[in-house]
Amino acid sequence: MIPPFDESGCLPPGVHPATLDEIDARFGRQSELRRVQMESVRWMVDLARRAGVTRIVLNGSFVTDIIQL
Repeated sequence: MIPPFDESGCLPPGVHPATLDEIDARFGRQSELRRVQMESVRWMVDLARRAGVTRIVLNGSFVTDIIQL
């Protein structure tokens, strides 16, 4: 489960396991740019899985409450 944002609009420190659907629901729908970025995340995860990658870390402004227009 993805925890609530802190007072700065960021996730608290730590590793927060989540499914792609949870990530999409929380971060991938707020704007057209976020929807396009989420499509890229899904594409990257598909390629990574086929390459044998078992863990991916998402960070930066994508995992904040900053709305990108």
